[in-house]
Amino acid sequence: MAVDPNLADAQQVAATVLICLGEHEEALRYVRRCLRLTPGLPDFYLICNAEALIGLGRFAEAQAVVQRILARRPEWLMAHGLAAIAYGAAGAHEAARAAVTRLRALNARFTVPLWRSFLFYPDREDVPGFCTLLASAGLPA
Repeated sequence: MAVDPNLADAQQVAATVLICLGEHEEALRYVRRCLRLTPGLPDFYLICNAEALIGLGRFAEAQAVVQRILARRPEWLMAHGLAAIAYGAAGAHEAARAAVTRLRALNARFTVPLWRSFLFYPDREDVPGFCTLLASAGLPA
């Protein structure tokens, strides 16, 4: 980032590392920079955005971001998982179950451990709570 502060991918990597460290507010600043730098935005910037918002407890905003991702890429398994987490954390249990149902329709063998294996840093502090939300929404543990 020191060499090229306008390199959006570098900003996104920084945001991902900050999410793993539990620094969601700072991560969100980097994600917003990515989104400004790349108007056509790669969808993984939005995944990072949703993760930061979930980490901040801003579940309605995270749900809107995930729905934006799914409108563009309806078969993205990670996005369906994040939808289930955002809805479940907000207490919208039926919507969380619906997200898991869509996820399982795309991949019937998808499980909580498989979702966890998709994470950049699966041992971070917030992951056990996310796993619980996914399991309570019907994703097999």
